[in-house]
Amino acid sequence: MRIAYLSSHSPHNIHVWSGTPYHVFQSLQKYHDVVWIGGGVIDGARWCHILRGRTESFHPEYYNREVGRFLSKQINDGNFDVVITCTYHFCVSLDVAIPVIFYSDVTFHLFQHSFNNKDPHYHQLAYHTEQRCLERADAIVYASEWARHDAIVHYQIPEQKIHVIEFGANIPDPEDIQMKSTKMDVCHLVFVGKNWNRKRGSMMLEIYKILKKQGFPCSLTIIGSTPPNGYQDDITIYPWLDKSSPKDLACYDQILRNSHFLVLPTEFDAYGIVFCEASAYGVPSIAPNVGGVNQPIRNGVNGILFSPTSTADDYAKTIQTVFEDRSLYLKLRKNALEEYKTRLNWDTWCLHMTELMEKLVEKKNDSSQKSFYLPVYAINLPKRADRRLHLEEQFKDKDEFCVTYVEAVQHIIGAVGLWESMKKAVRLAIERDEDIIAICEDDHTFTSYYKKDYFIRNLVGAYRQGAELLSGGIGGFGHAVPVGNNRYWVDWFYCTQFIIITKKLFQKILDYPFTIADTADGVLSKLAEEKQTLFPFISTQKDFGYSDVTQSNNVNKGQIENLFQKTQRRLLMIHQVFHNHAENVQ
Repeated sequence: MRIAYLSSHSPHNIHVWSGTPYHVFQSLQKYHDVVWIGGGVIDGARWCHILRGRTESFHPEYYNREVGRFLSKQINDGNFDVVITCTYHFCVSLDVAIPVIFYSDVTFHLFQHSFNNKDPHYHQLAYHTEQRCLERADAIVYASEWARHDAIVHYQIPEQKIHVIEFGANIPDPEDIQMKSTKMDVCHLVFVGKNWNRKRGSMMLEIYKILKKQGFPCSLTIIGSTPPNGYQDDITIYPWLDKSSPKDLACYDQILRNSHFLVLPTEFDAYGIVFCEASAYGVPSIAPNVGGVNQPIRNGVNGILFSPTSTADDYAKTIQTVFEDRSLYLKLRKNALEEYKTRLNWDTWCLHMTELMEKLVEKKNDSSQKSFYLPVYAINLPKRADRRLHLEEQFKDKDEFCVTYVEAVQHIIGAVGLWESMKKAVRLAIERDEDIIAICEDDHTFTSYYKKDYFIRNLVGAYRQGAELLSGGIGGFGHAVPVGNNRYWVDWFYCTQFIIITKKLFQKILDYPFTIADTADGVLSKLAEEKQTLFPFISTQKDFGYSDVTQSNNVNKGQIENLFQKTQRRLLMIHQVFHNHAENVQ
């Protein structure tokens, strides 16, 4: 599946949002074609703010409409199947026909008390922007039931639209985690958190102090912050470990391998990636039941959840009791590792996200295809009954086409007759106020590559790119450039057995002074400023043994088949080179 990943920050930066977008992007890339869109957009909006002379503080939410227009064009030009974003203001004004999925771990309503910006005007702006984002998205994915419940109750979002898919551990998959050989002479505790006050680091020190005072053999390692008011000499401090550094990652790996409990008496957490990371090493987590913490931690399974009002004494007593009951403790360790393997990892997240994407895309395609039909003007001479029957067979059971049979104009020069027949079809289309039509000749034959969704997807993609003509299959071209996964811009083309033309081309066709030296494909190649062909072809020409238009086909038997075969070989080479190297193009 081809995914447009919208984000204001690079998903290649592991330091953004604790590495979550990085791991989301990496997990999706394992199984899908994922393209990041959104780099530099916020800077552009900021410059717009400055150039307009606005004096209030800049907020990207002011420019949802402009940003939406810009992003929509990139998405519509990219032939994507689905949009995934975690940047809520990117979602608001998207004008795209494909499903949009918004993912997060929290709503603004739940997070506003912890937000650094306390400006009430901004809070109102952010809240209403998020409301519009949630309403615009086709599906919303939260990491916890806690966040999902708030979106349903507070934002009044239909519950069937909201899904819970748990985030994974933002670390490489640990190897050789041993359960039975766990040493239990000393209980090694670990605390991980950058915000000392919000993670209630002072309470962690108090818990440790109580355990030591009771003679319980234990150690404490603190990662991510330094106690501001000093600490005991036997506490190990790592003010910062950079997961993008192999050395620091190896250090983090070693700490978790030697730890017995992750203890985090946090004041608030929307989810807690660190609990997933602890489970990856079979380390039980101990934390209060606040925010979305009870999603990664299942009480009594891979950790212990406390009341938010529990004291340091409560924590210390439980740590000692559980650790001294070896069978209970080892059961928690085993469960923690199993929880990681079955749900708290990014491969599982990607599997569930893929299932959701497939359902959304299928539903969107079914919906659009049921309401879709394309007017087709099929040119046929009444005396060519065999060709009429052939055409009827081609369009049989294809309700995406509404076929009108146009009696071909006869002329001593077949090319002139064909052009006049095309003009006849265009006049009918104008009378019926149609914006886009297909014109086909009676030797048109659908190939095995014709599939309704493939055709509609590429027709929509070509239309959005401004194509005036889209061919179902050509018998020759000069140069071809890929403009989509299965569409190629061409400078000129042979054969018009199945072409789709837009309203832009109608009057040009009627006004052109066609001469006996012209051919329909040659003229259309000149008139259509933007022309594309599908590849693999959905249409070729059937050889009836005679041609009413091209006399050379009557003399040179098999010529038309050879032209199509040669053209397909040329396009196949371009197609393979493009798709083999497209993912490496910067």
